[in-house]
Amino acid sequence: MELRWVRHLWGFSGSMADAAPRAKAVGYTGLEASFQEPVDSGPILDALAEHGLELVAQIHSAGFTPHSGVDDHIADFRRKVEWILPIKPVRVNCHPGRDSWPRDEAARYFREVCRIAADLPFPVSFETHRSRILFNPYATVALLEAVADLRLTADLSHWTCVCERLFDLDRSADRAMIEAVAARTDYIHARVGTSQSPQIADPRTPEALATVERFESWWRLILDVQSGAGVKKMLVCPEFGPPPYQPTDPHSGKPAADLEAICDWMAQRLGRTLVDTA
Repeated sequence: MELRWVRHLWGFSGSMADAAPRAKAVGYTGLEASFQEPVDSGPILDALAEHGLELVAQIHSAGFTPHSGVDDHIADFRRKVEWILPIKPVRVNCHPGRDSWPRDEAARYFREVCRIAADLPFPVSFETHRSRILFNPYATVALLEAVADLRLTADLSHWTCVCERLFDLDRSADRAMIEAVAARTDYIHARVGTSQSPQIADPRTPEALATVERFESWWRLILDVQSGAGVKKMLVCPEFGPPPYQPTDPHSGKPAADLEAICDWMAQRLGRTLVDTA
């Protein structure tokens, strides 16, 4: 399996034209950016083409609008995927719905947006994310069983925070859960979290090694399952975010580490530690 590295522009203050050469220079093959309103596709396509990069477009169905219902989110999903058609992404990553919806309503949402996605010229995967439908593994596995076409962007750092524990593949229940997720994962957000936070302060420190290796075991299982299913390419994004998501010094407010350096280090490490599996 070929691993292709994506640099998210979350926390990057420049334009896509600024980001593209920097990402290309350190080995990324694509960029991910959030698109919540219509944009001028020309400069985006030019920057990507000049540096031979792919684009993953991130959308949030109905954003974080309070009290928005299933039909609002379905309509917003339809609008946004139509907006991004001109920028020609290789994938759309969607933050789906609300965590408060009953399971039957959540399943209705996914059935409808998956039906819409089936007619698009790019694949769509739905991120496992706090405050959204897929905010915990148990709700997610149940919805995978209910909606056959549901595909995932696996960001397991959210689940370690929600569940307040690191999953253990030596426990049969945890392994079964990760395997169920792995079978439907098309894209990995490779951020490392803890039982108390979705983002570790600095994955490069010796104190973080055991946690980083635990996350790598889950990502390795995802790659094994997908490779066994005949998948030849997987996009991986070391999606660490800026403050206030990123831990900071409580006195100065400065980030605990350089965000760009963390993302680049994570991509380079995983290029070594996951390559044998991939």
